[in-house]
Amino acid sequence: MQSLADILPLLRSPGSLGGLRISQRRAPAPAGRAEMLLLDDDSRLCFPVIGGVPRLLPSSNRIMADIASELAAFEDAAGFSLPAFGGGGAELDHYEVNGVHDVTTAAFDNHRVSAACSLLPDDIASLVDIGAGPAPFLARLATARPDMLAFGLERSSAAVAAAPRDVAMLQGTADALPLADSCVDCCVSMETLEHLPDPVHRAALAEMARVSRRYALVNVPYRERRLQTRCRYCDCVFNPNYHMRSYDDALLDSLVPGFTVRERVLLPRSENVLKALAAPFRKRVFASLDYAICPQCGMSGAQEQAEPETVAVQAPAAGGARSGLDAARRALKAVAGSLPSVEVRGEILVLYERRQ
Repeated sequence: MQSLADILPLLRSPGSLGGLRISQRRAPAPAGRAEMLLLDDDSRLCFPVIGGVPRLLPSSNRIMADIASELAAFEDAAGFSLPAFGGGGAELDHYEVNGVHDVTTAAFDNHRVSAACSLLPDDIASLVDIGAGPAPFLARLATARPDMLAFGLERSSAAVAAAPRDVAMLQGTADALPLADSCVDCCVSMETLEHLPDPVHRAALAEMARVSRRYALVNVPYRERRLQTRCRYCDCVFNPNYHMRSYDDALLDSLVPGFTVRERVLLPRSENVLKALAAPFRKRVFASLDYAICPQCGMSGAQEQAEPETVAVQAPAAGGARSGLDAARRALKAVAGSLPSVEVRGEILVLYERRQ
Protein backbone atom coordinates (compact mmCIF):
# COMPACT_ATOMS: atom_id res chain seq x y z
CA MET A 1 0.00 0.00 0.00
CA GLN A 2 1.41 3.38 -1.05
CA SER A 3 1.02 6.47 1.13
CA LEU A 4 1.36 10.23 0.75
CA ALA A 5 4.79 9.98 2.41
CA ASP A 6 5.93 7.65 -0.39
CA ILE A 7 5.01 10.00 -3.23
CA LEU A 8 5.51 13.40 -1.59
CA PRO A 9 9.17 13.65 -2.77
CA LEU A 10 7.92 13.33 -6.39
CA LEU A 11 5.25 16.04 -6.17
CA ARG A 12 5.55 19.53 -7.62
CA SER A 13 3.21 22.49 -7.88
CA PRO A 14 1.32 22.20 -11.22
CA GLY A 15 2.43 24.77 -13.75
CA SER A 16 5.35 26.24 -11.81
CA LEU A 17 6.87 22.87 -10.75
CA GLY A 18 7.94 24.36 -7.44
CA GLY A 19 8.65 22.07 -4.50
CA LEU A 20 5.89 21.47 -1.97
CA ARG A 21 5.94 21.30 1.82
CA ILE A 22 3.28 20.21 4.30
CA SER A 23 1.22 22.56 6.45
CA GLN A 24 -0.62 20.71 9.22
CA ARG A 25 -4.06 21.64 10.49
CA ARG A 26 -4.02 23.03 14.02
CA ALA A 27 -7.03 20.93 15.10
CA PRO A 28 -8.55 17.68 13.77
CA ALA A 29 -10.26 18.18 10.42
CA PRO A 30 -14.07 17.97 10.18
CA ALA A 31 -15.36 15.22 7.91
CA GLY A 32 -14.78 15.97 4.24
CA ARG A 33 -12.42 18.86 4.91
CA ALA A 34 -8.69 19.18 4.28
CA GLU A 35 -6.47 17.52 6.85
CA MET A 36 -3.36 19.33 5.58
CA LEU A 37 -2.14 21.72 2.89
CA LEU A 38 0.74 21.45 0.45
CA LEU A 39 2.45 24.85 0.17
CA ASP A 40 4.37 26.16 -2.85
CA ASP A 41 6.65 28.91 -1.53
CA ASP A 42 7.48 30.14 -5.05
CA SER A 43 3.93 30.82 -6.26
CA ARG A 44 2.39 31.25 -2.77
CA LEU A 45 -0.31 28.80 -3.82
CA CYS A 46 -1.55 25.98 -1.61
CA PHE A 47 -3.25 22.69 -2.41
CA PRO A 48 -5.39 20.76 0.08
CA VAL A 49 -5.08 17.09 0.97
CA ILE A 50 -8.59 15.71 1.44
CA GLY A 51 -9.15 12.11 2.43
CA GLY A 52 -5.44 11.45 1.97
CA VAL A 53 -5.57 12.63 -1.68
CA PRO A 54 -3.50 15.68 -2.75
CA ARG A 55 -5.79 17.90 -4.87
CA LEU A 56 -3.18 19.24 -7.27
CA LEU A 57 -5.32 20.83 -9.96
CA PRO A 58 -3.86 23.93 -11.63
CA SER A 59 -7.24 25.58 -10.99
CA SER A 60 -9.35 24.49 -8.08
CA ASN A 61 -12.65 22.65 -8.36
CA ARG A 62 -15.66 23.12 -6.13
CA ILE A 63 -14.42 20.68 -3.49
CA MET A 64 -11.21 22.67 -3.07
CA ALA A 65 -13.02 26.00 -3.19
CA ASP A 66 -14.84 25.03 0.02
CA ILE A 67 -11.46 25.11 1.78
CA ALA A 68 -10.79 28.78 0.97
CA SER A 69 -12.48 30.08 4.13
CA GLU A 70 -10.45 27.71 6.33
CA LEU A 71 -6.86 28.62 5.44
CA ALA A 72 -6.35 30.29 8.81
CA ALA A 73 -6.80 26.87 10.44
CA PHE A 74 -3.44 25.69 9.05
CA GLU A 75 0.05 26.32 10.32
CA ASP A 76 2.23 28.73 8.34
CA ALA A 77 -0.45 29.29 5.65
CA ALA A 78 -0.68 33.09 6.00
CA GLY A 79 -0.24 34.76 2.62
CA PHE A 80 -1.06 31.60 0.66
CA SER A 81 -4.14 31.14 -1.51
CA LEU A 82 -5.88 28.43 -3.48
CA PRO A 83 -5.73 28.51 -7.29
CA ALA A 84 -8.61 30.38 -8.94
CA PHE A 85 -11.68 28.31 -9.77
CA GLY A 86 -11.46 27.20 -13.39
CA GLY A 87 -14.83 25.57 -14.08
CA GLY A 88 -15.43 22.30 -15.86
CA GLY A 89 -17.83 21.91 -18.80
CA ALA A 90 -20.06 19.16 -20.14
CA GLU A 91 -17.28 16.60 -20.61
CA LEU A 92 -16.04 16.91 -17.03
CA ASP A 93 -19.62 16.93 -15.70
CA HIS A 94 -20.24 13.70 -17.65
CA TYR A 95 -17.37 11.92 -15.91
CA GLU A 96 -18.30 13.30 -12.51
CA VAL A 97 -21.73 11.67 -12.90
CA ASN A 98 -21.26 8.70 -15.24
CA GLY A 99 -17.58 7.86 -15.40
CA VAL A 100 -17.25 5.80 -12.22
CA HIS A 101 -17.66 2.07 -12.59
CA ASP A 102 -15.68 -1.11 -12.14
CA VAL A 103 -14.55 -1.82 -15.70
CA THR A 104 -13.12 -5.19 -14.70
CA THR A 105 -16.65 -6.62 -14.46
CA ALA A 106 -16.73 -6.68 -18.30
CA ALA A 107 -14.81 -9.49 -20.00
CA PHE A 108 -13.12 -7.18 -22.53
CA ASP A 109 -11.97 -4.66 -19.93
CA ASN A 110 -10.83 -7.40 -17.58
CA HIS A 111 -8.63 -8.76 -20.39
CA ARG A 112 -7.43 -5.23 -21.30
CA VAL A 113 -6.29 -4.46 -17.74
CA SER A 114 -4.57 -7.84 -17.38
CA ALA A 115 -2.81 -7.42 -20.73
CA ALA A 116 -1.55 -3.98 -19.69
CA CYS A 117 -0.07 -5.37 -16.47
CA SER A 118 1.64 -8.18 -18.38
CA LEU A 119 3.16 -5.77 -20.90
CA LEU A 120 5.10 -3.78 -18.29
CA PRO A 121 8.84 -4.64 -18.32
CA ASP A 122 10.35 -6.18 -15.19
CA ASP A 123 12.74 -3.27 -14.61
CA ILE A 124 9.94 -0.80 -13.79
CA ALA A 125 10.10 0.13 -10.10
CA SER A 126 7.84 3.21 -10.17
CA LEU A 127 4.81 4.15 -12.24
CA VAL A 128 2.08 6.80 -12.52
CA ASP A 129 -1.27 6.13 -14.23
CA ILE A 130 -2.51 9.34 -15.91
CA GLY A 131 -6.31 9.50 -16.04
CA ALA A 132 -6.57 6.56 -13.67
CA GLY A 133 -10.37 6.78 -13.17
CA PRO A 134 -11.42 4.69 -10.16
CA ALA A 135 -8.05 2.89 -10.49
CA PRO A 136 -8.93 -0.60 -11.85
CA PHE A 137 -5.50 -0.91 -13.48
CA LEU A 138 -3.64 0.14 -10.33
CA ALA A 139 -5.71 -2.23 -8.18
CA ARG A 140 -4.75 -5.14 -10.47
CA LEU A 141 -1.14 -3.99 -10.60
CA ALA A 142 -0.91 -3.96 -6.80
CA THR A 143 -1.56 -7.70 -6.87
CA ALA A 144 0.70 -8.45 -9.84
CA ARG A 145 3.60 -6.19 -8.81
CA PRO A 146 3.23 -5.49 -5.06
CA ASP A 147 6.77 -4.06 -4.73
CA MET A 148 6.23 -1.35 -7.35
CA LEU A 149 5.70 2.29 -6.30
CA ALA A 150 2.53 2.93 -8.31
CA PHE A 151 0.00 5.74 -8.00
CA GLY A 152 -2.69 7.40 -10.09
CA LEU A 153 -3.62 10.89 -11.23
CA GLU A 154 -7.25 11.68 -12.02
CA ARG A 155 -9.21 14.89 -12.68
CA SER A 156 -12.68 13.70 -11.67
CA SER A 157 -13.56 14.06 -7.98
CA ALA A 158 -16.09 11.22 -8.27
CA ALA A 159 -13.49 8.84 -9.72
CA VAL A 160 -10.95 9.73 -7.03
CA ALA A 161 -13.55 9.05 -4.34
CA ALA A 162 -14.39 5.67 -5.92
CA ALA A 163 -10.78 4.44 -6.06
CA PRO A 164 -9.81 1.72 -3.55
CA ARG A 165 -8.52 3.14 -0.29
CA ASP A 166 -5.25 1.25 -0.61
CA VAL A 167 -4.40 2.87 -3.97
CA ALA A 168 -2.48 6.17 -3.80
CA MET A 169 -4.20 8.87 -5.87
CA LEU A 170 -3.60 12.49 -6.86
CA GLN A 171 -6.19 14.85 -8.26
CA GLY A 172 -4.77 16.81 -11.16
CA THR A 173 -4.82 17.29 -14.92
CA ALA A 174 -2.89 15.48 -17.66
CA ASP A 175 -1.61 18.68 -19.29
CA ALA A 176 0.01 20.01 -16.08
CA LEU A 177 1.32 16.98 -14.17
CA PRO A 178 2.22 17.91 -10.58
CA LEU A 179 5.35 15.76 -10.76
CA ALA A 180 9.11 16.31 -11.00
CA ASP A 181 11.09 15.69 -14.19
CA SER A 182 12.06 12.02 -14.76
CA CYS A 183 10.56 11.02 -11.42
CA VAL A 184 9.07 7.63 -12.44
CA ASP A 185 10.19 4.75 -14.62
CA CYS A 186 6.92 4.61 -16.57
CA CYS A 187 3.89 6.76 -17.39
CA VAL A 188 0.66 4.93 -18.23
CA SER A 189 -2.41 6.37 -19.98
CA MET A 190 -5.34 3.99 -20.49
CA GLU A 191 -8.49 5.10 -22.33
CA THR A 192 -7.71 8.76 -21.59
CA LEU A 193 -5.87 10.38 -24.50
CA GLU A 194 -8.74 9.96 -26.96
CA HIS A 195 -10.91 12.21 -24.78
CA LEU A 196 -8.54 15.20 -24.76
CA PRO A 197 -8.98 18.28 -26.99
CA ASP A 198 -5.99 18.86 -29.27
CA PRO A 199 -4.03 21.43 -27.20
CA VAL A 200 -4.53 19.35 -24.03
CA HIS A 201 -3.66 16.16 -25.95
CA ARG A 202 -0.33 17.57 -27.13
CA ALA A 203 0.50 18.99 -23.70
CA ALA A 204 -0.40 15.71 -21.96
CA LEU A 205 1.94 13.70 -24.18
CA ALA A 206 4.75 16.19 -23.61
CA GLU A 207 4.14 15.94 -19.86
CA MET A 208 4.26 12.13 -19.96
CA ALA A 209 7.61 12.36 -21.77
CA ARG A 210 8.87 14.86 -19.19
CA VAL A 211 8.15 12.81 -16.06
CA SER A 212 9.01 9.32 -17.38
CA ARG A 213 12.61 8.12 -17.23
CA ARG A 214 12.27 5.08 -19.46
CA TYR A 215 8.80 3.87 -20.60
CA ALA A 216 5.31 4.96 -21.58
CA LEU A 217 2.32 2.64 -21.93
CA VAL A 218 -0.68 3.89 -23.91
CA ASN A 219 -4.11 2.28 -24.36
CA VAL A 220 -6.39 3.87 -26.99
CA PRO A 221 -9.09 2.78 -29.47
CA TYR A 222 -7.47 1.42 -32.64
CA ARG A 223 -8.57 2.79 -36.04
CA GLU A 224 -11.92 3.65 -34.50
CA ARG A 225 -14.77 4.74 -36.73
CA ARG A 226 -16.35 7.25 -34.38
CA LEU A 227 -20.14 7.45 -34.54
CA GLN A 228 -22.06 10.59 -33.67
CA THR A 229 -25.29 11.21 -31.80
CA ARG A 230 -27.66 14.14 -32.06
CA CYS A 231 -29.04 16.00 -29.09
CA ARG A 232 -32.83 15.92 -29.39
CA TYR A 233 -33.09 19.20 -27.56
CA CYS A 234 -30.74 21.52 -29.51
CA ASP A 235 -29.77 19.36 -32.53
CA CYS A 236 -26.04 19.42 -31.69
CA VAL A 237 -24.12 16.46 -33.21
CA PHE A 238 -21.24 15.00 -31.17
CA ASN A 239 -19.56 11.75 -30.21
CA PRO A 240 -21.38 10.42 -27.12
CA ASN A 241 -18.13 8.97 -25.72
CA TYR A 242 -16.32 12.31 -26.23
CA HIS A 243 -13.67 10.67 -28.41
CA MET A 244 -11.79 13.50 -30.13
CA ARG A 245 -9.66 11.53 -32.59
CA SER A 246 -8.94 8.12 -34.12
CA TYR A 247 -5.54 6.42 -33.69
CA ASP A 248 -3.87 4.58 -36.56
CA ASP A 249 -0.35 3.17 -36.94
CA ALA A 250 1.11 6.39 -38.34
CA LEU A 251 -0.14 8.47 -35.39
CA LEU A 252 0.89 5.85 -32.84
CA ASP A 253 4.46 5.57 -34.22
CA SER A 254 5.28 9.15 -33.23
CA LEU A 255 2.79 9.70 -30.42
CA VAL A 256 5.08 10.21 -27.40
CA PRO A 257 7.83 12.80 -28.02
CA GLY A 258 11.31 11.30 -27.69
CA PHE A 259 10.01 7.72 -27.39
CA THR A 260 9.88 4.85 -29.90
CA VAL A 261 7.48 1.90 -30.09
CA ARG A 262 8.82 -1.20 -28.35
CA GLU A 263 5.75 -3.46 -28.48
CA ARG A 264 2.09 -3.43 -29.60
CA VAL A 265 -0.80 -5.62 -28.45
CA LEU A 266 -4.08 -5.54 -30.38
CA LEU A 267 -7.25 -6.00 -28.32
CA PRO A 268 -10.17 -6.88 -30.66
CA ARG A 269 -13.74 -6.52 -29.49
CA SER A 270 -16.58 -8.97 -30.04
CA GLU A 271 -19.66 -7.67 -31.92
CA ASN A 272 -22.72 -9.42 -33.32
CA VAL A 273 -22.60 -10.10 -37.06
CA LEU A 274 -25.31 -7.58 -37.99
CA LYS A 275 -23.63 -4.71 -36.16
CA ALA A 276 -20.23 -5.60 -37.64
CA LEU A 277 -21.62 -5.69 -41.21
CA ALA A 278 -23.50 -2.42 -40.74
CA ALA A 279 -20.53 -0.55 -39.23
CA PRO A 280 -19.10 0.86 -42.52
CA PHE A 281 -22.48 2.37 -43.40
CA ARG A 282 -23.36 3.91 -40.04
CA LYS A 283 -22.73 7.56 -39.21
CA ARG A 284 -24.97 8.09 -36.19
CA VAL A 285 -25.90 6.46 -32.90
CA PHE A 286 -29.66 6.31 -33.32
CA ALA A 287 -30.55 6.54 -29.67
CA SER A 288 -31.19 9.18 -27.04
CA LEU A 289 -28.28 10.84 -25.28
CA ASP A 290 -28.34 7.89 -22.86
CA TYR A 291 -25.54 8.78 -20.41
CA ALA A 292 -23.90 11.62 -22.38
CA ILE A 293 -24.25 15.36 -21.73
CA CYS A 294 -24.65 17.61 -24.76
CA PRO A 295 -21.63 19.97 -24.98
CA GLN A 296 -23.78 22.71 -26.51
CA CYS A 297 -26.92 22.93 -24.35
CA GLY A 298 -26.10 20.69 -21.38
CA MET A 299 -29.05 18.31 -21.85
CA SER A 300 -28.33 14.84 -20.52
CA GLY A 301 -29.86 11.41 -20.94
CA ALA A 302 -31.09 11.61 -17.36
CA GLN A 303 -32.90 14.87 -18.16
CA GLU A 304 -34.47 13.32 -21.26
CA GLN A 305 -35.94 10.58 -19.11
CA ALA A 306 -37.04 12.96 -16.36
CA GLU A 307 -38.47 15.63 -18.70
CA PRO A 308 -39.79 13.75 -21.79
CA GLU A 309 -42.49 16.36 -22.46
CA THR A 310 -39.95 19.20 -22.60
CA VAL A 311 -37.66 17.32 -24.94
CA ALA A 312 -40.54 16.21 -27.17
CA VAL A 313 -41.75 19.80 -27.58
CA GLN A 314 -38.29 21.09 -28.48
CA ALA A 315 -37.26 18.18 -30.71
CA PRO A 316 -37.44 18.81 -34.46
CA ALA A 317 -39.14 15.52 -35.40
CA ALA A 318 -42.76 14.61 -34.65
CA GLY A 319 -43.35 12.52 -31.54
CA GLY A 320 -45.34 9.83 -33.38
CA ALA A 321 -42.68 9.34 -36.03
CA ARG A 322 -40.00 9.15 -33.37
CA SER A 323 -41.95 6.57 -31.38
CA GLY A 324 -42.21 4.38 -34.48
CA LEU A 325 -38.49 4.70 -35.19
CA ASP A 326 -37.64 3.89 -31.57
CA ALA A 327 -39.80 0.75 -31.73
CA ALA A 328 -38.13 -0.35 -34.96
CA ARG A 329 -34.70 0.19 -33.47
CA ARG A 330 -35.58 -1.85 -30.39
CA ALA A 331 -36.79 -4.70 -32.59
CA LEU A 332 -33.63 -4.56 -34.73
CA LYS A 333 -31.48 -4.57 -31.59
CA ALA A 334 -33.30 -7.65 -30.31
CA VAL A 335 -32.68 -9.49 -33.60
CA ALA A 336 -29.01 -8.45 -33.63
CA GLY A 337 -28.58 -9.72 -30.07
CA SER A 338 -29.59 -13.24 -31.15
CA LEU A 339 -26.92 -13.45 -33.87
CA PRO A 340 -23.39 -14.88 -33.42
CA SER A 341 -20.46 -12.58 -32.68
CA VAL A 342 -17.27 -11.85 -34.61
CA GLU A 343 -14.07 -10.04 -33.67
CA VAL A 344 -13.74 -6.45 -34.90
CA ARG A 345 -11.22 -3.63 -34.38
CA GLY A 346 -11.16 -2.66 -30.75
CA GLU A 347 -8.26 -1.14 -28.85
CA ILE A 348 -4.50 -1.27 -28.80
CA LEU A 349 -1.81 -1.26 -26.11
CA VAL A 350 1.47 0.35 -27.16
CA LEU A 351 4.60 0.21 -25.01
CA TYR A 352 7.10 2.98 -25.76
CA GLU A 353 10.76 3.25 -24.69
CA ARG A 354 12.78 6.44 -24.47
CA ARG A 355 14.94 6.95 -27.56
CA GLN A 356 18.63 6.60 -26.73
